[in-house]
Amino acid sequence: MLGQLLFSIRQQTYKDLDITVVDAESTDRTQSVAKLFGCKMLIFNGKVSAARNLGARASTGNYILFLDSDVMFPDNDWLGRFMQWVDKGKVELAHCYARPLEQNLRSKVASLGRNLSIFYEPRTTGTTIFASRRVFEVVGGFNEKARL
Repeated sequence: MLGQLLFSIRQQTYKDLDITVVDAESTDRTQSVAKLFGCKMLIFNGKVSAARNLGARASTGNYILFLDSDVMFPDNDWLGRFMQWVDKGKVELAHCYARPLEQNLRSKVASLGRNLSIFYEPRTTGTTIFASRRVFEVVGGFNEKARL
C-alpha cells in the first residue's frame, strides 16, 4: 500500500514536499518502495506516536502531514487546494474524514463508524494529520505515552 500512497503523492500538482518514511519493523517491502520513490527513510522500533515524532524531527518544512501507508489522495490537486487554505492562514491543524478504497460492506461500515465517532467526539484517528511546525512544537508533538 505504501507504493500507492507514494504514487498518489507524486501525482499531486503541489510539489513543495519533503517525504520521510518511518518504517516500524514492517514485514513488507517498505524500505525498497521508499527508496524507489526517493524518500528519506528512517527505521524505528517503537510506538506509533514516537515514530511520528521522529519523522517530524527529520522533516525540514514549516508544515507536517502525517499519513498512514494505506491513505491515498482523492485527486491530483487535493493537496494544492488544501495548501491554498494554509497559505491564507486559515489552517494550522487539521484532520480529514476517510473514505475506504475497498468498496465492500465491511470497509464501508468501518469507515462510517470511524467518521461518525470523529464527528461526535472531535479527535483524530491518526491516518491523516496536518500541523504547522509551530503548532506541533507548541503542543510538544505526539504524546508518546498515549495508548493510541
